[in-house]
Amino acid sequence: MSSLAFVVREETPEIERTIDRENRWAFILIAVTLLSAIGVVAISEWAIKKPTGSIALSAFISEAGSLCLYFLAPIWFMLWRQKEENALKIALLVYLFNLAVMASVDYLTKGGLRQELHLSPRIHSPRLLWGLLMLLPWLPLALLARRYPAGAQRIGLGATGWRENVLIGLLAGGLLGAHMLLVVTALGKKLILNPWPYLVWLLGYELGIQSLGEELFFRGFLFNYLHNYRGAGFWSSAFLSGFLNILVYMVKALWVSYAPLTLGAQFYILTMAVVNAALFRLRGNLLICWASNAVFSLLASLVVG
Repeated sequence: MSSLAFVVREETPEIERTIDRENRWAFILIAVTLLSAIGVVAISEWAIKKPTGSIALSAFISEAGSLCLYFLAPIWFMLWRQKEENALKIALLVYLFNLAVMASVDYLTKGGLRQELHLSPRIHSPRLLWGLLMLLPWLPLALLARRYPAGAQRIGLGATGWRENVLIGLLAGGLLGAHMLLVVTALGKKLILNPWPYLVWLLGYELGIQSLGEELFFRGFLFNYLHNYRGAGFWSSAFLSGFLNILVYMVKALWVSYAPLTLGAQFYILTMAVVNAALFRLRGNLLICWASNAVFSLLASLVVG
């Protein structure tokens, strides 16, 4: 018998313990992220926005418990096999960085508002150019992916074929978004081209923290973990991660009447989630999902209730 067999047998218990710890931490981070995203959205609307009227504070609390937090589990998962206990520390540092970015953006663009940004006269203000700061969450993610390419592959952050992946994502999100706009206009809803300062703000939001954070957590981590690491079926993984994705929007829709966030839009958001899961399965790359989410969300911003 080869001596290699003894080495493999000795290493097997340690490998199993590492995988067991990974599964425990994955469950904890999934639960914390989802409970936070659902609970904090409700709290920001009911306990902060209504009594204080502060749009900036309400937005920041909501983002702290959802968009910023969406980066935590994927980055931990990306680094776990190489950094183990330090993986969570690095992920927390990225979370704090995103908090600082969104605190700055909310103060600079929403400070003093007593009504939603898209309904306020501020949509014409050049101060909304500060919204481009929301692209900054790409920076630590790109640096980590470059330093730990093997870990980056775990969540689909490989750069191979990125142009093709982005193009396919743009086409997928564009087709779904165009279908939604056709249905909405057929129902008598109006479309509007937003003023250029607000459009720039939207570009920063959708191309940056919003679409990136959602796809990192729900496709790059949650769907990926369930389907590729836990062996769940494609459809069950895709629909479960998609339903949990829209659950946050459904909670927010209880307070918001803006058309892209009403319950009628949840069908399209769920469809996009399942399509993105299929694209992730086929291509193994998160950029395709990010591009699809971003272009769909930008098209959805043309809808006015």
